[in-house]
Amino acid sequence: MNFNFIKNLAKTDLQKLLKNKQQKLFISIFTIAGFFALTTFIVIYLFFDKFINLIILTSLLILLFANFIYFNKTKNVKISGCILLAGFYSLCLFLYVDGGYLKTGIYWYFVFPLISFFVKGPKKAIYWNLCLIFCTIFISILNKFVDAKFTVYSLKYTIVVLGIITFSSLLVYIYEKIRSETNQIIEDENLKLTNFTNILKDISYSFNLDKVFNKICDYIFHKYKFEGCLYFYLDEKSNTYLLEKSVVPKDIKDIVTEYGKYKIEIKPNSDWISDCIISKEPVYFTELEKNKTLSDYNQASVNIQKLKTILNIPVIAENKASGVISFTAFSKSIKLTNQEINGIQDFINNIEVIINNARLHSDLEKKSREIENVFNITKYISSSLDLKKVYGKIIDYLINTYGFEGGGLAFVNENKKTYKIMFFTLPDFLQHLASMIDVKEFPLNEKGGRAAECILENKTFYSQVNETINIKNEASRTTVELLNIKSALHIPLSFEHKVIGSIALTTHTKALVLSDNDIERIKRLIEQFTIIIKNSKLYDEILKERSFSKSLVDNSPFAIIVLNKMGYPLYINWKCTELLGYDTDTFASLNIIKLLSMKHTGLNNNFNLALQGKTSSLDDVLFFSSKHNREFIFNFSFSPVKKSTGETDTILMIFYDNTDKALAQKKIQYDMLMAKGIQKNLLSEYYKNYKDIEVFVKFNPMMEVGGDIYNIFEIENMRYRIFLADATGHGVQ
Repeated sequence: MNFNFIKNLAKTDLQKLLKNKQQKLFISIFTIAGFFALTTFIVIYLFFDKFINLIILTSLLILLFANFIYFNKTKNVKISGCILLAGFYSLCLFLYVDGGYLKTGIYWYFVFPLISFFVKGPKKAIYWNLCLIFCTIFISILNKFVDAKFTVYSLKYTIVVLGIITFSSLLVYIYEKIRSETNQIIEDENLKLTNFTNILKDISYSFNLDKVFNKICDYIFHKYKFEGCLYFYLDEKSNTYLLEKSVVPKDIKDIVTEYGKYKIEIKPNSDWISDCIISKEPVYFTELEKNKTLSDYNQASVNIQKLKTILNIPVIAENKASGVISFTAFSKSIKLTNQEINGIQDFINNIEVIINNARLHSDLEKKSREIENVFNITKYISSSLDLKKVYGKIIDYLINTYGFEGGGLAFVNENKKTYKIMFFTLPDFLQHLASMIDVKEFPLNEKGGRAAECILENKTFYSQVNETINIKNEASRTTVELLNIKSALHIPLSFEHKVIGSIALTTHTKALVLSDNDIERIKRLIEQFTIIIKNSKLYDEILKERSFSKSLVDNSPFAIIVLNKMGYPLYINWKCTELLGYDTDTFASLNIIKLLSMKHTGLNNNFNLALQGKTSSLDDVLFFSSKHNREFIFNFSFSPVKKSTGETDTILMIFYDNTDKALAQKKIQYDMLMAKGIQKNLLSEYYKNYKDIEVFVKFNPMMEVGGDIYNIFEIENMRYRIFLADATGHGVQ
């Protein structure tokens, strides 16, 4: 489009050019012509010695000269035009009375209509000409019926001349009328071009979609008296359209806002927006309250919004409809001609590039803000492995950016049969339900609801809830009813081709409309953060395991010391300080291996074995505690703690107090030895020599004492009795 041409043309004010500049030009031309004419008449009359005529002509010449000076100073077209016409008016009457040179004065009457029309315009020129004609006829009548001689022309000749003048005036009037109407049309077109240019000037270099849309509305509302304007954007991937922008009266704003929450599928003959997109032609209806042929959907729109007129204009880009701008009227019907509808279509076609560029720029700005926000979030959560903080940062961004009101993070359990909701976010009015959701486990099957379906199918689900009765899955229906969910987006968390969980985003007070582009952006965002979420979860689990392990170590009944390779303690638990009698500060500067007690007992050898990567133990080690002023018996074990390379990093030394047990075992052992001696004395000798036989006994019980018993004795000569018995069990049993 040649904007410079339109701009230059629009800047030219044709009304001033035709009514002021031309009139100024005509006044100047006719004034100069009057100078020449009067000067000529004055020269002619000098030869005829007509003194009075010379005075009259000189007076008219002075009048024209004075008017010329006045006009050049003031540029007052109205007064100067009247003075000029009055001068020519007087000249014509003078020449009619006097006859002029050879009775040619009356022919100046043919000049007057031209001067009057060009100087004063059609309407006022008629009045001037009528005055001249009436005065001329009046003089002619006086000349005929009064004895005095008022003119040299006869009445008949005068009427013929005036008839020709009247006809000429009529022709000039018609010409001026046509010219005036043409100028008015040009002026109207100029006004349109001016308005159009002003709009183009405002929006040509603007990428603000709101500003572009509002300017379109202002122009159409002012020119055609529409009251509402809606911009629908076509989503080609899903073959749906969505309300993008709207300007409507306050009383139906809520209705239109609710209407804009849903995507509407494009189907032939279903609604007028679909028809407009499919046909790529304007769709116009007026007096809708009387129209009985509308589709059910259109009729519902008319009834709800109380529409009187609607005009849908397709936004055509590369011979495809990229959207529809709908102009509406609610208080009265607006009747448009085909020419006006085509004019609106042409207007939209001319700014189609601006509309699409503004929308494209709006999308780019969203993506730019998204990238910047993602960068800031990534920067923040990359330095934090706190899973709860990571989840909170992500969910806050999605709530603020897309209008969600809640959400949740779920992970698949190790058994692969259930999933657990780790964190969730709810609006304030639903916080009383938090305890029903907190860290709950759900089955990974149809009873687990939409989250389970999302995880099992590794598929994104987006839904808007109209009626819960339409939800087939009982678990999903229960959740929706309980939490008053209006819309939900479930996205699987996939890591290394495995689904590890899902994230849910919800609204609870209103349905949220998301385009396919919005969903794709959210999916990309979640995919980028999945690895961070995974790492945070692992770290969280490690922290829990560490916390559990540390709790076990700290509260262990065994004394535990972690030593570096030099023998200095890196960690000690409370039991260690209790048994050895050293406080924590003393331990920090103490080389355990260099203690005389360690060398005396040989524990330094076990330490050296651990440095070589071997595990060893040593029992019943005597240790004297100066704190307790007594001797302990400890059992020790040494284990190497290795790096990933296999090199020993630290030494784990564990020991416990075995004093009571060791002493008890010694006492039991002593008692058993006493019992063994007693049992041995009760039994027959291991060797006995009788008259005719020798008896050898081998008695070897499993423990110090046993349940076996024997005896050998002679009953009578050459007769012996051997007694053997075995009690069940072992040892004292």
